[in-house]
Amino acid sequence: MNEEPEEPEDLEDPKEPEFPAQSWSKQIIALLEVICVRFIIYGGIAYFIISFIETTPPIDNPIDNQKIILLQYLVGLLWFLIPTVIILLFGRSLKEYGWDTSNFKISVHVGFRAFLCLLFTNLGYLLLLVFGLSYLAGWGSLLLSGTFILAFLFIFIFSKKKKSNDERDKANAEFRNYLIVIPLLLALPMVLSLIFGQYSNILLLTVIWQFIFSGFGEEFFFRGYIQTRLNVAFGKPYRFKNISFGPAIFITAFIFAITHVLNTFSIFTWEGTPSWWWGLFTFIGGIIFGLLREQTNNIYACGLAHGMEAVGEGIGFLL
Repeated sequence: MNEEPEEPEDLEDPKEPEFPAQSWSKQIIALLEVICVRFIIYGGIAYFIISFIETTPPIDNPIDNQKIILLQYLVGLLWFLIPTVIILLFGRSLKEYGWDTSNFKISVHVGFRAFLCLLFTNLGYLLLLVFGLSYLAGWGSLLLSGTFILAFLFIFIFSKKKKSNDERDKANAEFRNYLIVIPLLLALPMVLSLIFGQYSNILLLTVIWQFIFSGFGEEFFFRGYIQTRLNVAFGKPYRFKNISFGPAIFITAFIFAITHVLNTFSIFTWEGTPSWWWGLFTFIGGIIFGLLREQTNNIYACGLAHGMEAVGEGIGFLL
């Protein structure tokens, strides 16, 4: 008797380990762990590297300038290195913390689709330029937050629900196209800069930084390490659009927002002024990336959606 073939796993409900909520003491331990890793360990190492760069005398030698750029990129590497060390040190699985390739092609499909919706945020940045507003101030931040909410609606609310088989087949068929389209989009700012005679290495480094370090690096740190660690402690009792999630999404988004608030303030020297308005739209962005992480059970979709902001940032560099 022939057995019927198994149905592919559902895009909106991928197989994933169940995370029942732990005791309140373990939840506190998990919170203290991620706070310590983010603000003490990462913050301390990054502050040491940045302080070294800032105290280095001005250098005219191009070779030495490359050394300074390398040091700056070391700060970005911390997004990858620190959580990897913590995960392996405690005997945890990198696969469970986001580096699961079993759903890779469809995750790229989901991430690219989310990036297209996040183009609304680029419209927000353009409006800021037109009206002379700053995202670090009230009206500018509110305007930009509105575009993030609009992107959220199109990613999770207005998107047409398709059968998982059809969506998976479409993702597999279009995967090669993504391998062409994504590099072309990332190269677009450089092409435009050459056309208008504005090319600079800083532009190239900005695009690389945004895609690799700000995109995949931050997503591995926040949605891969922090969100998963908190999922283990707090569980995933909620469900939205067939996506299971828990309090970890909101806590991680809050830590993500505070990280941006502190971009203009040092907790080590107590210098600068916190950018509270910066935290508003980044909190909403954190919710979007967090749901993408839970939807696909890895960090490729949220990393791609976040990293593709390099296109808009690169073009904005030319304006």
